[in-house]
Amino acid sequence: MKAYLRWIAPVLFAAVLSGGSRAEEAKPPAAAEPEQPEGRLARLFIEASDWIAEPDGLGYAPATESDPKNAWGTRILHMPVGTESRVRYRAGYLIRGNIGEFILTWYSHVQKGLLARYSPGDFVYGETPVHPLFAGVFDDGTADGFLANTDTRLRDLRLDFYRIGHQSARVTVRWFVGYRRVEHDRSLYGKYYPIFPVYQGTPIPPFPVDATTPNPLAPRVDDAYVVSQFNGGGAEAGAELTFSLNRRLYIETGLSLAVLQGKVRTQSTSMTHFYALMTENTGIDHILSPPFSEFEETDAQGRPLIVSIRQFDVPVSVTSDDTASGQVLETYLGIRWKAWRGLEVFTGFRNARYTGVGADIRPNQVTATYVPSTQTMAVKVADVTRTDRDVTYQGFYLGVSYKF
Repeated sequence: MKAYLRWIAPVLFAAVLSGGSRAEEAKPPAAAEPEQPEGRLARLFIEASDWIAEPDGLGYAPATESDPKNAWGTRILHMPVGTESRVRYRAGYLIRGNIGEFILTWYSHVQKGLLARYSPGDFVYGETPVHPLFAGVFDDGTADGFLANTDTRLRDLRLDFYRIGHQSARVTVRWFVGYRRVEHDRSLYGKYYPIFPVYQGTPIPPFPVDATTPNPLAPRVDDAYVVSQFNGGGAEAGAELTFSLNRRLYIETGLSLAVLQGKVRTQSTSMTHFYALMTENTGIDHILSPPFSEFEETDAQGRPLIVSIRQFDVPVSVTSDDTASGQVLETYLGIRWKAWRGLEVFTGFRNARYTGVGADIRPNQVTATYVPSTQTMAVKVADVTRTDRDVTYQGFYLGVSYKF
């Protein structure tokens, strides 16, 4: 789909221009239409178009997958992305005396994704968004199954003032200035399972004799939640060009650039787990590691160590609120047909690139300390890594407009 979108717009543009050139050669230039009295000018229009847009550059990577037979065969598993059909609304009002026109534009887009992989007993999936401290039942950051969900939401509001900059028999150029406000939210939630945890042929932990009794030492599920929320606005400017093929058919194209200033809130949360052998006074003797031989060993008095083993949660979370600067560069190319009186039908291709409207943060240095009074882990994050995110929405649109 992405390769198709890359070449279809230039082909459409070339075909339309060649068609327009042949039309000019075949027909003498049409005389300019006499200026209409103010009372006959349309003062209000409404417009709705179905934009089948596909976001590109979201960068969701919930896991990696390794090949046990190839040490160089690890690959990143990206969240699949498809097109979504959403309505784009516009409404405009012409000021008396044909001074200019105010146009309000609203567009929203929701993109949800789901990716799941399961391979019981084969721990080949890397827990990418989970902090590596105690990640995975074997503390190696792997799972034998995972389920990831993503949610991306865009809300885009524009209010612009348009005015004619140049007008001839065939070409009309309008410039515009205005204000644009953008909200862009993105989130990823993943769960990483130890479905069949067997280490060198030994189940971890050993299966209980009574299968109907829940095992408190059964490996817990790791999870991760990464979210970014951008909210900003700023001035925008641009221009639109309309080329007349005949009295009813027009080619239209345009470009706009908005500079946004706002805030971005980012959060990264993950939960991992580990086994520890406890002392008699509820302290930690030591943390277990593969092959977890303590599960089958006894102490000096012959008592099984497994009765003194506990499983602990390690929550790692960091949140950041920062100022952010972004940009929106939008272009489109289309054809408009005057169907009947004030009714128009139009179609084309639109590309909108949103720069700096999101970020991902990842904790780097993390320390976990056991608190005997609460028998929990206290976690401190020393520093984080931040990656800014951009996204491009592109696709074809089809709509109708009516002038009153």
